[in-house]
Amino acid sequence: MEKGKCLFTGKYLISASANSLFAIEPQTGEEIWRVKFETDVAKRGLAYFKGLIYLPSSSGVYSVDASSGEIKKHYG
Repeated sequence: MEKGKCLFTGKYLISASANSLFAIEPQTGEEIWRVKFETDVAKRGLAYFKGLIYLPSSSGVYSVDASSGEIKKHYG
């Protein structure tokens, strides 16, 4: 497994792997949500701002709601 960076939103740990973005509850290690993308996503370069995660991919940048995992917008 490739190692990537994770970020902490104040509630969840967020990380990316291959074509997925996922949230983990840090106290229990439970996966809260996972989003699969049609394209490869970067394992580095995640950013968090005002409740949204910004995720670079091979087809642009996605914004994803940090609480629900809902894809909000695709820039690209």
